[in-house]
Amino acid sequence: MPKTSTALLLGVMLTVLPIAVNAEASVNLCFENRDNSPYILSDSTGMLIELVNRASEQAGIAVHYHPLPWKRCLTMVEQGGIDGALALVWNQDRQARFAYPLNAAGKVDRQRRIWQGEYLIMLPARSPVQWDGKQFSHLEGGMASPLGYASSEKLRSLNAFAFDSPPDKGLLLVSKNRLPGYVVQKEIGFKNLQSLGIEKQVKVLPIPFMTEDWYLVFSSDLLLSQPQLTARLWAAVARERIRLQSGKSTP
Repeated sequence: MPKTSTALLLGVMLTVLPIAVNAEASVNLCFENRDNSPYILSDSTGMLIELVNRASEQAGIAVHYHPLPWKRCLTMVEQGGIDGALALVWNQDRQARFAYPLNAAGKVDRQRRIWQGEYLIMLPARSPVQWDGKQFSHLEGGMASPLGYASSEKLRSLNAFAFDSPPDKGLLLVSKNRLPGYVVQKEIGFKNLQSLGIEKQVKVLPIPFMTEDWYLVFSSDLLLSQPQLTARLWAAVARERIRLQSGKSTP
């Protein structure tokens, strides 16, 4: 090779190599642009945001957050416009649309979940409605749940769905006996009851409507193009969840 060509090649390598070495892996994640305390708040704070922040630091991955309307968030991840979303319940339809952590058998890997949510049924204080874990009794009309949530999908499957509604508006309707019931994640529901001052006007059925694992999901495009990055972040999220649940401090 001529000396001039060699020198030129070395110059290019010396110029490009530091950029490649120092480039930081990053992902763009979206979440619902509403306060779902204590888990995710619209200002990119909350327990799950902090969990992902710690996990991403361990994994050496920069995370950029984008609060969006929930259905738009999911659509953008499905289309590859955003790398991932938090946090989603698993079902067959969603597995076809998003990349979940899978085990060797091709099943969703519970060990790499980000958290678990218990969903409760909240009713007007004097409502006769009952739930046995499989079906409702004495229910006239349908219940509401947040837009795009798995709880809404399950209500539809039971022919017990009325409309989508954010927790504050839905629970306020329940407290005024203008809605037969509302299904919402436990802590989010109780936070809203407290902030609205309607604890005495609303009762909670003892049997949960459902208990589901939550996952950080990625777009199929990101999984195909950067499988090591997604695996690294899923593993770090699982470690951080275990640390939080055990009450251990960060090393």
